[in-house]
Amino acid sequence: MSNALAIAGVTATLRDLLDDGLVNASIDALGSLEVTCQPPDKLVQEIERNRLNIYPWKILHNPALANERLPARDAGGARLSNPRLGLDLHFILTATGESDLNAAILLGYGMQILHEHPLLTANDIRAALQIGAPPVQGSILPAAFQLLVASDLADQVERIRIRPAKTEEEDLVKIWPAFNAALRMSSLYIVSVVMIEAARVLPEGPPVHEYKVQVNTLKRPSLARVLAQPGPVDAPVNVQLQPLAGSRVMVTGAGLLAENMALTVGDLPVVLTGAGVDVTDRRLSVLLPGNLPAGMHLMQMQHFWQAGAGDLRPLEVSNALAMIVAPTVTGVVLAGAVAAGVFDGTLTVTVANAVSMGQMARLHLVPVATVLARRAFTAAARAGPVTGLIFTLTGVVPGDYTWVLDIDGGESLPVAIGLGGP
Repeated sequence: MSNALAIAGVTATLRDLLDDGLVNASIDALGSLEVTCQPPDKLVQEIERNRLNIYPWKILHNPALANERLPARDAGGARLSNPRLGLDLHFILTATGESDLNAAILLGYGMQILHEHPLLTANDIRAALQIGAPPVQGSILPAAFQLLVASDLADQVERIRIRPAKTEEEDLVKIWPAFNAALRMSSLYIVSVVMIEAARVLPEGPPVHEYKVQVNTLKRPSLARVLAQPGPVDAPVNVQLQPLAGSRVMVTGAGLLAENMALTVGDLPVVLTGAGVDVTDRRLSVLLPGNLPAGMHLMQMQHFWQAGAGDLRPLEVSNALAMIVAPTVTGVVLAGAVAAGVFDGTLTVTVANAVSMGQMARLHLVPVATVLARRAFTAAARAGPVTGLIFTLTGVVPGDYTWVLDIDGGESLPVAIGLGGP
């Protein structure tokens, strides 16, 4: 990681790139050339020479790294981490010339050189700062360069990129008066990101007294289908049946098996232990809760990790799978008579688990003879959860029917009924 010498290191590297580029351009016909990194006001106070000048006129915090790794200290005040300072360096490239067109030629070559080097590589930085060059001894370098050798800029993890800055006329009008200098031919660039981090030795933490390592495999369970499975755990599934409360179902999916897991249907837990349970990674055979109301419910599986004795914490949660439970009919009472050629009366159906007032309960009468019309009746209003549903049958043509109880999509098996007399 770079240190506080990084700003100067980047400036020296850019100057070295421009200097090498002008040497290789073979423009000696212009006369003597030089590349500097002076403030622009220094350029116009002297006799103008053939010169390219690169100067960091503005330094800004990089917004993406502004709050990264803030300083942290322990209870005793000792530093626990070294915060990193991310900077964007704004450079102005200026050209001057001894005669007409010299400045334009130099600026053109300078812009071409920076355009062809959009990235400052580690080799560019090492070459510019004379790092690792055996013929060069540190003692013969200028004092500033002796410091820059220790900038660690070439070892920065983030690469340093050069890009042109958007230049408006207003910017130039503000920049040059700020330098207290007359306008000269210039181009603006942004060099980022420069990371500065102090090389402090952080205190070591206390030794580990006890190792507590727990490995948990992260696999999110996925539920695919819920099928009725009448019979034991090895019985075949029946895709034609809707499961009943307390009946066996086969749940298929992926990543189901875990050391600590839970399965819920609605708000009710499903027992996953015991002789009547078969659980694998791709399917499980379980019994639904016996007090599960008829209708639509959401099934969901959750995996846990054990942080301590009796301390289970959520780890992964599956998708919510919709399933429909058919009502369990426990009793039927029919009352009514035929008058004026039609049957009027009531049919009271008792179910095992209470039906809430918000659920839709309907009775479907399906005629055995196709000449009769199919009818549907809605249960009478109820003030709260009830197990007895009352259906008022009016204007039913006498005949043989089968009836089906429908509660929120859960349908009971058809039951024969005759509506042919008093």
